[in-house]
Amino acid sequence: MKFSQVKIGDQFSYQGEDYTKSGPLTATLESDGRSKLVPRSANVKLLNNDTQQQLLAEDYSLSASRVMDTINRYHARNLDYISSLKTEIPAELLADIQIQLNNHYEQCLQEIKADT
Repeated sequence: MKFSQVKIGDQFSYQGEDYTKSGPLTATLESDGRSKLVPRSANVKLLNNDTQQQLLAEDYSLSASRVMDTINRYHARNLDYISSLKTEIPAELLADIQIQLNNHYEQCLQEIKADT
């Protein structure tokens, strides 16, 4: 599971040591109470939750390439559908819809890149 998925107060193991999550990017070392920055993307193992919850969290972890492929296919299907309406929608409105859809698509990509 990723560190970003751990709730504040939960105990976990990271790089062979046990910690308690104390903030969005920080954890307290159990052995001596020192605070440490932990990357959001760090792989950790929960200590105080059951195995099933951890497996469920891992099941929902998606690779960036899979997310991008899915978004690209979704966007392509939307563009295909809009294009199929060209005999039913005035050309100016159709062009505006396509521009807005492309703008939203680009904004989505930028948000994903900002979060990684």
